[in-house]
Amino acid sequence: MIRTVLVGAAGLAPYAAGLRALERDITYPLSDGAERFWIDHGPDYHPFFSQLGDAHFLLALDGARVVGVLTGVLRRARANSVPVETAYLCDFKVARSHRGGRVARTMALTALGLAATQRRFRRWRYAYGAAMRGAAGDVMRSARGLHPGRLFAPTATLRLFFARPGALAALDPSGCPLTPATVGLDLSPGLAPRHPLGLVSTAGRKDLRLVSSGEPWPLVHLGFGPDSWAGRWADYLRLAGAAAQREHPGALACFALDERLQSHLDWIAAAGLASDTVCTVYGWRLPGAPPSPAWVHLSTSEI
Repeated sequence: MIRTVLVGAAGLAPYAAGLRALERDITYPLSDGAERFWIDHGPDYHPFFSQLGDAHFLLALDGARVVGVLTGVLRRARANSVPVETAYLCDFKVARSHRGGRVARTMALTALGLAATQRRFRRWRYAYGAAMRGAAGDVMRSARGLHPGRLFAPTATLRLFFARPGALAALDPSGCPLTPATVGLDLSPGLAPRHPLGLVSTAGRKDLRLVSSGEPWPLVHLGFGPDSWAGRWADYLRLAGAAAQREHPGALACFALDERLQSHLDWIAAAGLASDTVCTVYGWRLPGAPPSPAWVHLSTSEI
């Protein structure tokens, strides 16, 4: 019989091994299917999420076995310098043996009930999740009928880039558009105190491990969005690329941009950097949430 439990970071230790076994069994394609990887959140599992904010873990248990997880993180975003209380729903996984049944729906309905009835979860005004798009779409393709996922609407489509830091440092800034003056929603505004250029490594907290070798795929994330560039996008990419090359030798640089900033995407495509990876941000607004933004930023280090 499936039961659900809700625990915070401090109560996750008895389930950490089960969570790692669950995620080890789920792999994702890389390099057009030539390689695959799995996500490794480390022996304690929660540090990646705890660093994002106030993390809570809804677990589905079949006996003592962890067969599902949905993580919610209460955190603060920023819209035109105004703070916005948010709930980031992430890390939604179901064991292969329990897919196609009631586990996913039960977890989603349980999470919705907790958000509606427990006072500690009510401060958020905007809830969101990020879904990577594969050949068959993303996880929202299963949200049919009365599925709770239908409360969430597409808010932004992000184009993800993977590039050698040296190639970014060598970019020609000519023709790069100015930083957008429109009001956007920055879902990752807390990176500046950690690094002056918003560089983030999730090594040890969230490693993408290659199936062929078991080794982590070395990445460094360029985490700043438009309202933190302090200049044009080209200026930020050049500075951050040079810093990444010095501080994270051998790592690929990863970053994202809302596809509504089309002139910026045209510029970087002309510079020879293409994106073939897409992430959709789904959102649910409550009264008091900011209006629909002209662009959304979510650091790839937090997807």
